[in-house]
Amino acid sequence: MPVNKPDIGPGRTLPPTLSIEEAGRLLGYGRDAAYAAVRAGVLPTIRIGKRKRRVPTHLLLELLDRAVQPEFEESAEDS
Repeated sequence: MPVNKPDIGPGRTLPPTLSIEEAGRLLGYGRDAAYAAVRAGVLPTIRIGKRKRRVPTHLLLELLDRAVQPEFEESAEDS
């Protein structure tokens, strides 16, 4: 079964899950800040096996969408 990868622009897609470091880079975080965001519950992860954690891409995109949405709504109200 083919995996449906999220479209992030012309010719660009993301895999179904990202490492914590990869997700952090997309958010502009350094490695330590990305792991701190996971510990704080800000960056959602799933556990694979006993130790490996991955960030589901769809949850990361939803997180970004929610972060942008209130800012967009505020600027629309100011118009």
